[in-house]
Amino acid sequence: MEYKQTCLNCGNSLYGRSDKKFCSDECRNEYHNHHQTKKRRLRRSVIEALDRNHNCLEQLLTLGLTSVSLNELEELGFEKEVFTGIGKSVKNHSVFKCFDIEYALTPTRVMHIRHLESL
Repeated sequence: MEYKQTCLNCGNSLYGRSDKKFCSDECRNEYHNHHQTKKRRLRRSVIEALDRNHNCLEQLLTLGLTSVSLNELEELGFEKEVFTGIGKSVKNHSVFKCFDIEYALTPTRVMHIRHLESL
């Protein structure tokens, strides 16, 4: 009994081992690169959003501000859905982390912005 398999990338017939999936190294690389592109784009966009959030919070701390309207912060490019960690809630406010900065988030304000203590 003979199984006719085709390359997952280009569709050419495969010869050789029965578990072979690609006709060449080029097809294998092209296939995997193509399928990883979407994942890479998502990771890149999340990292860029985290970087923007951190820069926004860092600017506020540099100006000596520890509380600001969420609308004002979003105008600077802040995305409240993107963060690196969640802390314990304090006084019914969710506490989030963006790398080394911690802040409390309410529906209308970002407050208690502070650098985390170094370990």
